[in-house]
Amino acid sequence: MKPAEILTMHRARVQELYTETGSWAKVYEMLSKSLPEIAGIKIATFKQYAPILIELNTRLNTDTELNRVKQELEQVKQELNRLQELNTELNKEHELNTPVKQETVKQKLNIAGWNIIQYKNYFRAFKKVAGKLHGVYLGKSLDGAEQKIMNKEQQLAG
Repeated sequence: MKPAEILTMHRARVQELYTETGSWAKVYEMLSKSLPEIAGIKIATFKQYAPILIELNTRLNTDTELNRVKQELEQVKQELNRLQELNTELNKEHELNTPVKQETVKQKLNIAGWNIIQYKNYFRAFKKVAGKLHGVYLGKSLDGAEQKIMNKEQQLAG
């Protein structure tokens, strides 16, 4: 096995011992006693690779933390989706249990062939004569509407 591979396998232990001792020589000495594969690596090689391994381990730990946070975020997203689905179901149930409001259906009024329309509490009558639209103001009520329409028809007739 190559020195880099050996040290990569034991990078966490190298970092731990260096944090305790602060000396690469002491770390090498301690590891070579407990791990025979480290004893086969020269101390100069160990001193070159060890700082890189500590940086690598730190970054991997950071990446591990990042992955943990990503997993937690994914769990929160899944919970949010579940709650949104539940909310949708509850809204559907509420709509089914709520009586539907009956909107008033406006009936079309027609007097003597004139269409009657109510707009802002006022009534007007409209009719197309000879391709032209004519209108008659009827007022707030339909009382006397037939008479007003007949007068307009007389005007149009001539």
